Amino acid sequence: MSNVDGHFSWADYVDLARDLVAGDAVSEAAASRAYYGLPGACRWWLISHVGYLASPGPEDHVKVWEQFDRMGTEAALLVATAGETLKLGRKHADYDATREFTHALAVQMVSAARHGLSALEQLAR
Repeated sequence: MSNVDGHFSWADYVDLARDLVAGDAVSEAAASRAYYGLPGACRWWLISHVGYLASPGPEDHVKVWEQFDRMGTEAALLVATAGETLKLGRKHADYDATREFTHALAVQMVSAARHGLSALEQLAR
């Protein structure tokens, strides 16, 4: 799972999530891969295209989505929206003990991550 320059390929992580979500037993694993895959790919895009300085810790995901939101283009806003969808899905999956995590939520999260990657590819053009 590395790209041409030898770095970890976050986009491949989202592809893995798509493959995992095909089976109910691994829905939570798929959702996790989607949640980490999109922001990882987006962080690398920001570093290489706008000189973004990543910060350690969980707050970096929020900063990544804020960066895309501030760009204001349609593709960037799609990336930010996908990130927010993943954030809400993860909050439900990891912290909401009152509701069961469902396969449908995992599918929604993987779909959001794939849409976010598509929008990111549009920005790279």
